[in-house]
Amino acid sequence: MKNRYTGNLRDNDRTIHELAPAALTSRIIAAYEVKKVIHEGSRVLDLGCGGGNSAKPVLEMTDIDMDLLDVSQEMIDEAREYLSEFSDRTNYICQDALEYLRSSEPYDVILSEWTIHNFSWSEKRELFEAIYGALHDGGTFILMDKVYPENGGEEMLEKQLKRYTYLDPEVARGITEHERQDYLPEHRMDEPALIDVLREVGFKNITLADRVERDVVLVASK
Repeated sequence: MKNRYTGNLRDNDRTIHELAPAALTSRIIAAYEVKKVIHEGSRVLDLGCGGGNSAKPVLEMTDIDMDLLDVSQEMIDEAREYLSEFSDRTNYICQDALEYLRSSEPYDVILSEWTIHNFSWSEKRELFEAIYGALHDGGTFILMDKVYPENGGEEMLEKQLKRYTYLDPEVARGITEHERQDYLPEHRMDEPALIDVLREVGFKNITLADRVERDVVLVASK
């Protein structure tokens, strides 16, 4: 699957995310959702781990081991350094998500934060199917991502873009272009459409655990 979040964006990932209100609150909520469903020996995957921001709250709040997957070796290296205190509980996988999910042993929990919005809708569906297939029966998928409500989406986008004006101008231009591409119909995750696709794939008990502006924590079970 093509990685659109590269170069200058990847290099400034942490700074970019610091300007998103969901960066702290939603990640903590997602970690609590992981904590609710794990048990001793649970297999947990962080899909699209980036620099380790998504895994850190989970590792701090639990004693579980985690697999962290990203297609970018640079992101893997950054996550390894950022999460060095948890080196005995983290396993890093640099591989394409679809390839890995289709051949992996099943997981109890798959967590993905700010990753799946990057793909086209056809790729999203393929990835959701692979996630479903890689979960144990009764397993849990936790998604934290940009999921726009039926109304007010464009205003939410513009509000977030305004925050990026504090960044270095080149970085601000890059993330603004990326965000506008994300909002095009080919990529944009609207809440009703997302829930419909997850149901079609087979997920059940689909709930929105939290929303911070345009970012949600969604929980679904197999």
